[in-house]
Amino acid sequence: MKLKHKIFKYMIITNIIIILTSLVLSFYFRIDQIMKYESEKLVLLTKNFENKLNDVFSEVNNYILEISSSNDVIFIFDKNSLISNFSKKALKREFDTKIKGKSYIDGIYITDENNNKFLYSGKSYSFPISDGIDFQILNNNFYIIFNKRIDSKKERYLTFLVNLNKIYEEYTKSLRFNTTYKLLASFNNELVLIENENLIQKINDDYLKNFFISNDYNNHIDFEGLRLQILKSYDVIFSTIRRIILIYFIAIIVAVVISWLISKYLAAQTTTSINEITKIIENSKSGHFELIQIKDSYEEEIKTLSQKFNDMVKELNKYIHDMEKIVAARTEKINEQNKELEKLNNKLKEISITDGLTDCIIEDILMRNF
Repeated sequence: MKLKHKIFKYMIITNIIIILTSLVLSFYFRIDQIMKYESEKLVLLTKNFENKLNDVFSEVNNYILEISSSNDVIFIFDKNSLISNFSKKALKREFDTKIKGKSYIDGIYITDENNNKFLYSGKSYSFPISDGIDFQILNNNFYIIFNKRIDSKKERYLTFLVNLNKIYEEYTKSLRFNTTYKLLASFNNELVLIENENLIQKINDDYLKNFFISNDYNNHIDFEGLRLQILKSYDVIFSTIRRIILIYFIAIIVAVVISWLISKYLAAQTTTSINEITKIIENSKSGHFELIQIKDSYEEEIKTLSQKFNDMVKELNKYIHDMEKIVAARTEKINEQNKELEKLNNKLKEISITDGLTDCIIEDILMRNF
């Protein structure tokens, strides 16, 4: 494997590990942040809704006190029909005014000792009446019923029907948040899910698992045996999480591609100096030892290697130069010896021609030896 490919491989693996680790940790903290945010938001919505209910209940109690303390409540039961009718008309006008002024009041009743509606305005429902506060589900609406006894001697009551669905819908519209938030009402071992003015649903504990409920102790409202909580569907939360996962998935792909390009570029840059040195070394095979021009862009390790190579080339060049001197000197000496031998050979030839005795001696010597 080439060094460039090896460096690229290690860099891309390292970068991918760092990217995945960073994104996984970031994703974990992001999800934790979302769940904390949703929990805090539910607590805040519940607290604001509690303030809304307190204002509503305070208004209703003031209306009850105002009506029950008026003389018309007493006179409507007067045996004198003129006085009774006059009081009825006065109370009816007042009832109608209250209902028109407050959308969450669906009905106002005055019942006699036989539980019959002696006077009423708004919607008419039949249900048992007793002093105090009661809760009823009537015609797909959740009612908080305020009953006030107006006669100490007889079972006569002033009743206000307060529609919790309308209170919740008015609250949601004022805050402009969507219908993903539901209102859970718990009373008499029953669970009721309220969504808007016309939608109410009885549920069980298993169905409740589909909703996110804050574990904060402030995330509920207790009122006369009624517990109210604001919930959010897990489907909505998971939809947000799925969008985040998609964003993180795209981020991973983009990060890996960028990391691949950077790693490839850095690997190429890292091996550029090595490739230059390699070419110079390959040229030395032909006996041409060239010094490496050390550049500032080279890494420190490459500079050190280049310097060592240059020192070696200088030593080799010196050695070659010295060897060439020695060879030249020896060649010159051999040439001189050859010249001396040639001179001696010429003298011997001259002697052999001019001196016959010597020629005979030489011939005799040759014959004996050969």
